[in-house]
Amino acid sequence: MYDKRPLIIGGAVVALLLLIGGGIFLSGRRAADAPVAPRVEEPSEAPSTQDDETRANMLQLAQRYFERGEYQRALDLLDDLLIRNADDLEALELQHLVLDARRAEQEERRREEEARLAELRALQRNDSLSDSQMAELRRLEQALAAAERDSREATAAAREAEIRRQEAAAAAAREAERRSEAERREAEEQERRAALDAEELQREEEIDRLFSRSRQAMDRSNYRDAREALEAVLDIELRDKAAQRRFHAAAHAKIAQSYLAENIDSAENRRQASRHAETAADLDPELWESYYVLGQVAAHEERFSDAVTEFQAAERRHQDSAELYMALGNARFRARSFREAAVAYRRAVEIQPNIANGYFNLGITNLQLRDQDGALRAFSRAAEVRPDDDRAHYRIGVIHADRGEFSKAIESYNAAIRIENSNADYHFRAAVAHYRGGDLSNAERRFARALELRPDSATNNYNMALVKQDLEKFAEAERYARRAVELNSEQEEYFYTLGQILAERGKIDDAIEAHLTAVRLNNRYVRAYVEVGRLLEEQGALDDALDFLLAGYQLEPNGFEINNNLGNVYLAKENHEESIRHYEIALRQRPDNSQARYNLALAQIGARRFTAAEDNLRRLISEDSTYWQAYHRLGEVLIAREESGEARVVLEDLLQRNSTYEQRSQVESILRSL
Repeated sequence: MYDKRPLIIGGAVVALLLLIGGGIFLSGRRAADAPVAPRVEEPSEAPSTQDDETRANMLQLAQRYFERGEYQRALDLLDDLLIRNADDLEALELQHLVLDARRAEQEERRREEEARLAELRALQRNDSLSDSQMAELRRLEQALAAAERDSREATAAAREAEIRRQEAAAAAAREAERRSEAERREAEEQERRAALDAEELQREEEIDRLFSRSRQAMDRSNYRDAREALEAVLDIELRDKAAQRRFHAAAHAKIAQSYLAENIDSAENRRQASRHAETAADLDPELWESYYVLGQVAAHEERFSDAVTEFQAAERRHQDSAELYMALGNARFRARSFREAAVAYRRAVEIQPNIANGYFNLGITNLQLRDQDGALRAFSRAAEVRPDDDRAHYRIGVIHADRGEFSKAIESYNAAIRIENSNADYHFRAAVAHYRGGDLSNAERRFARALELRPDSATNNYNMALVKQDLEKFAEAERYARRAVELNSEQEEYFYTLGQILAERGKIDDAIEAHLTAVRLNNRYVRAYVEVGRLLEEQGALDDALDFLLAGYQLEPNGFEINNNLGNVYLAKENHEESIRHYEIALRQRPDNSQARYNLALAQIGARRFTAAEDNLRRLISEDSTYWQAYHRLGEVLIAREESGEARVVLEDLLQRNSTYEQRSQVESILRSL
């Protein structure tokens, strides 16, 4: 019998990210996760003196733990510090050292355990392993598997810590350079103004007041007053014509910005903004804001190549605006220049780390670049700088789920749900992660919520049917499966699952009809052929079962399920040679399938191939020492081969190992006859 159909994610059989246009689709509050418009914020206030003292004490204590080899305690303290300030260079450097030391310690312990495991496996090959050593071997195998996972996580954590440390160091160097340049310019401006006469200085101070008035009006969204103040700047004549051009250029650039802030959707506002920005660029070619405005207009009109050109012109003149780099990244993304977009987003978050959209957009871009590790780092940083960003938590969950790390995925999905409980996709993905992690109860709960939010989703109804089926709530499963096929009657897997559920409820005719519908929808859907054949075999209609299975065999001659079921039917028809042939094909696909190997041995016994049957039964027992029927059949084979002494050993071993074997009386009868 085939396994149940996998959960359908977003209408497909596998988990996927739906790429829509330039972004990644996410139903919910936004139509798509294309890059988000920049949202510039002021840096947080500097820590107080008390904060400085607490930080110093925590760093000192973490250093002591590190020196004593108490690595986890040191990391816990450093994590606290980095939550407060993700760019704390000292904390990042110490974290890097601690992670390296912990990884080295784990590697040494792993080497010791591997050496001991090799010793125990050598004893096992020589059949000289005691029960306590066997227990130790199993424990070491589990420990090494866990250590391998820990090692991968530790390596990733160390790599992330090193990247963060390098980024923080580079950001600190750039900030020092920026401050130095700002101080130099301020000194030059003070020197220039000191040389002005009283009348000229008065005019420039009036310009300063007008610029201040325009900023205040812009803060109040009073764009007319802002433009009135800026136009007054244009009426002021200075003797220093170079200074006048700079002031007038700045006024034109700000007028342009006011038009876009007022209503960028207005074609007239964009026209006015472009006119003033071009005038500003003519007056002062080094003023970056004019090119920035022209880039904004081009981006809004979806002229993304032009937008990139204008934003890059602004960048050549100014490298300290996070808002500019966000806009440049967005334009490059929409122009499908993903690698260059990632460069711009990284620069934006280096300048202003608390821009959540910067890290989120970087994550989306890294997904386009197939850089899942980079995407995970970016989304994690987005969640750090803005813990209430549900989209970032959701994306982290998707990546963990894609890696099979379902507990981590669930943790992230739950974080997203706590922030935004009405997003059906979040509940849906959490349900899938619970299901794949084997937690059917929580999968049922999350699918129920997804269905509350989206009751007419065929996918949600289908997946709920699967969960109910696994929970053996077959009546409820049937209801959801029937609803799924009502909502979407073109999906063969929906009818296939409905057929399985109906069979569980004893509605065999209806089950067969559902599988036949699946075949009508897709005449190459081998699973349905197998299920019809299996159900007909169970009803004793062996010839009809054979017809369906052979039709499936023509489509998938090397498939495990089709050959395994053909082996079953031929065995029931006592056509042992054909049964053997199909079981052997099946076992080439799944050599560790115990039931198929046991059935192969039965067919070989029927064909009187006792040596081959003995080999398969002994292999089965070595792989599964609790497959009791294999001992029973092996004893019978040995008797057929006139090896009564060996048969007695095998059958007595069976009864000693399993005193409650359900066919014990038959075995005892055989033993008495020997």
